[in-house]
Amino acid sequence: MRIKEIIMPPIVLMLVCSVTCALLTAAYEITYVDTTGVITEKLSAGLAELYGSAEGFGIVMTEGEAFSADSIISDGNGNIAVEVTADGYSKDGLHLLIGFDVNGRVCGISTLDMRDTPGIGSRAADESYYRNFYGMSPDSDPLAVDSVTGATYSSRGVKQAVETARNAYREFTAQKEDDLHE
Repeated sequence: MRIKEIIMPPIVLMLVCSVTCALLTAAYEITYVDTTGVITEKLSAGLAELYGSAEGFGIVMTEGEAFSADSIISDGNGNIAVEVTADGYSKDGLHLLIGFDVNGRVCGISTLDMRDTPGIGSRAADESYYRNFYGMSPDSDPLAVDSVTGATYSSRGVKQAVETARNAYREFTAQKEDDLHE
């Protein structure tokens, strides 16, 4: 056997793999769409539920930089919505959008996703329960709201989500104030 017959197949295979990798990388770079900072259909529907419309809203902070919230969404005029995922009866069973008005009070809560027990835990996601939080200032204590009987874990999850949103709202607005004074 000649050296050429021994060396050529691995070299050809290496070249074929290199060209394939290069083509796959180029296709990825050309077609990649960055979805961070994009308002999804669920978020848009939640914003419309809270504020009547999703127009003018944009994501200003995302998970990791948003103080334990999934994202913070603002219309630039003082209305701020905080997207939060919290544990209810199931881990990460509550995905909520909590809206704050221009005065910093909770103006609404929209359920983006609820994976707790239908008919039992889901009672904590009813508008009648959410109304207990409406009007709360960022200094109020959402944990003081009574739980829904039979939906204790889900109620705790909603209260924890409002608490997380409240903290994220306070830290975000404090950071904005600091940025203005620099």
